[in-house]
Amino acid sequence: MRMTGSAIFKGVKKRAQKAFLMRLRIENLERIRFATIIGLIMGLGLLVLDYIRFVNGRFGTSPLYFLLFLNHISLFVLIFPLALIYKNRETVAVGRYKYTYPLIVSWTVYVSLVTLIMAILSIIERGSIAMYGITILVVNFIVIMLHTDRVLLNVVIYLIMSCAIVFIQGDHLEMMVVNFLEATSVTILGFAVATNLFNNVVMEFNHERELIEKNETIRLEQERSHDLLLNILPAPVAAELIIHKKVQPRDYSSATVMMLDFKDFSKKSNLMTPVELVDKIDFCFSSFDRIIQQYGLEKIKTLGDGYLCVGGVPTPTMDHPEKVIYAALEILDFLDKWKRECLKVDEQYFEGRVGIHTGPLIAGVVGRSKFAFDIWGDTVNIAARLESNGEAGRVNISHSTYQLVGKLFSFTHRGKVPVKNQEPIDMYFLEEIR
Repeated sequence: MRMTGSAIFKGVKKRAQKAFLMRLRIENLERIRFATIIGLIMGLGLLVLDYIRFVNGRFGTSPLYFLLFLNHISLFVLIFPLALIYKNRETVAVGRYKYTYPLIVSWTVYVSLVTLIMAILSIIERGSIAMYGITILVVNFIVIMLHTDRVLLNVVIYLIMSCAIVFIQGDHLEMMVVNFLEATSVTILGFAVATNLFNNVVMEFNHERELIEKNETIRLEQERSHDLLLNILPAPVAAELIIHKKVQPRDYSSATVMMLDFKDFSKKSNLMTPVELVDKIDFCFSSFDRIIQQYGLEKIKTLGDGYLCVGGVPTPTMDHPEKVIYAALEILDFLDKWKRECLKVDEQYFEGRVGIHTGPLIAGVVGRSKFAFDIWGDTVNIAARLESNGEAGRVNISHSTYQLVGKLFSFTHRGKVPVKNQEPIDMYFLEEIR
């Protein structure tokens, strides 16, 4: 019985075909295990029958009984495949038993020959085709084979049986015709049943494969949805939304907000094509994203040329003010290097102003179809005022932030600076790291 070289069904992929063949081998090993036990039980029954014949003196009347006895004894050779399957049951169960194919082939050939010999001997003794029927049924019911293997095995057994019928019943035309009709009927029946069994296995495998593919498609879609969600929302917020289908707004007693925009953006954007403008903004904001991620900050949104991020949200931390300042310094350093490169090739560039303020705020998710994680409160508004009252290439912070990081950095106090819709605010320009 060949397990490779034949197409199982049209359109099947090689990987699926390999998986099907592996499954077929494992199934056949399990069937062989069951059939071996039945064969051994049948062998014991036949030996009891042989003993009764021997006691009754029938062995002396014909040598056929002795040949039958030897054939019945040979059934116990089936103990060896049973022992091999049991000994290697763990590797058999996962399809890694390297002797799977030889074991199936040898078992099938051996059982076919033993039962075929019984069939031929039964014809000699009683002119019956019953044992041939057992041969066909054992082979076709127990071992599920590919189409070409099934045809080949049944044809070979049928030809052997036909030769035996002609040789034994050659002088009895009527009996020979009857035996031929019986053999043909049993062969067709066994082949039809075996084909049906194989088709059922293919259909079941196809169904399982479709379920696996659908589940895999669903899993990939879920992963894409989760990845998309993580691009929109912070991980803890996304997890809460997935589990509870909503996000509870939260108050934060202390968070540090950074607001950045580009100096003279409107003027410079008029000097660029739309494609060039979008490319440069994307280049800058993508770099900002990378920088703030390194410091564990959360990007909130972009507003035209404005970039808003926060530290200490949604997971509260003690060091969010200094992390935001370090990220701001790295962003301004990036913009300065980019500016020098653009000047060399006479291209437009942007210079950034940064405003940072620390204070309480509220964070939550708004919207349904295009939801977003956002923050609200005076802390956000003050950070925006600090940014608009800053200078290009400099970090402008509030007094509340200064109180938390004054020992880590050197600042220049700007005094109280009037701002729109707010009381004058104490502002500090960051000079250097101490």
